[in-house]
Amino acid sequence: MNTTCLNYKPAKLLELKTYLPLLDEDQRIAVHLRFWENLSIQEISNFMNISWDLANEIIEDSILELKNHFNQEAPQLLAA
Repeated sequence: MNTTCLNYKPAKLLELKTYLPLLDEDQRIAVHLRFWENLSIQEISNFMNISWDLANEIIEDSILELKNHFNQEAPQLLAA
């Protein structure tokens, strides 16, 4: 998975931000650092004092969770 896609539109980031409380604390921190602070995976791993692999895994898992939550609610929002 490519987690270097930092060219999201601000409206999409704000929309995704509504789902951040559904993530655990480490996931929220990593996602915030990656997509709002534009830190690299290495910088995140240093900040969180974890390995690069674990930082990358946390971000990838978080993205999947956010997508799943968004995809579950998007059809309901469109039908309303």
